Amino acid sequence: MADSTIKILSIVFFLFLMIYEGYGTCSLDDLAIKQYSAERSIHGKPIWMVSITNKCSCPFYRVHLTCHGFQTALAMDPSVLRVLGDVCILNGDNPIYRHILYFEYAWDQPFPFTPASVFYKCP
Repeated sequence: MADSTIKILSIVFFLFLMIYEGYGTCSLDDLAIKQYSAERSIHGKPIWMVSITNKCSCPFYRVHLTCHGFQTALAMDPSVLRVLGDVCILNGDNPIYRHILYFEYAWDQPFPFTPASVFYKCP
């Protein structure tokens, strides 16, 4: 009786942890995009710093942002941000784990990057 109670409690606890940690419940809302002025300029354009954070406990793959009309006066590292028409590919389509990805660009105004699509895979 005690063994079965411990097993049931263990299973319930494990399921609770999975729900609490967010396994299987990722969405575009878990990709936080913040921008701020780097307080520098290049070619007369202010430089903007972008931080992208995966708030989900699962890694995101193939993260694409909408970037119709995006321009920059600063050379971009294509392994971090690659522009393909109206879509920007982050991190070379490699996984973005629970860390912050940074990049900079230079233009008159901050660009309104928004998540277009992400895929995720939970362990």
